[in-house]
Amino acid sequence: MWGDVATWVTGIATIALFIIGFWQIRIEREARQTADAERRSSVRRLQAEQVAAWIAREGSDELGSVLWIAVRNQSSQPVYHLVIQGIVLSSDGTPRHNPSPDNQVRIAVAPPGEGYAGLHMDYAGMHRRAGIEMAFQDAANRNWLRKSNGELTELDATPALHYAIPLPTGWDTLMLELPT
Repeated sequence: MWGDVATWVTGIATIALFIIGFWQIRIEREARQTADAERRSSVRRLQAEQVAAWIAREGSDELGSVLWIAVRNQSSQPVYHLVIQGIVLSSDGTPRHNPSPDNQVRIAVAPPGEGYAGLHMDYAGMHRRAGIEMAFQDAANRNWLRKSNGELTELDATPALHYAIPLPTGWDTLMLELPT
């Protein structure tokens, strides 16, 4: 009536193989989707990862203390609406307080290559040092923030909105050489 043992074992083995097969297909599909998402993210970030800025030199001019900022765009396309924000860092490298809108340089276009901008900023005090972060728009109109520790994150807003810059605003250009 219920068949013999061999038929039961064959039936159970067949069902188990189907379950294992579907489980493997699911695992492989999830791995493929993860790899595709990582590839899309890498392509999305490609230009932004090639844009960096750092303090090249500290000095002074007729207006006071100035940080000379080097901006390097190693991509083949310009980036736009670059806002370099001076921030005060504590001794461990974390920002001490909210950045001041007075400590900003706004660059309309950063072409491929290296350029320089002067940032007037007073950050004197015990256990304080200057740092910068920058927000910019890539050639595909995506907005990015590179923090003072180098971390790169995508922004939901334009650099001007991120820093609450009232519009219209003035935009500068990069200098091709570091002033002496």
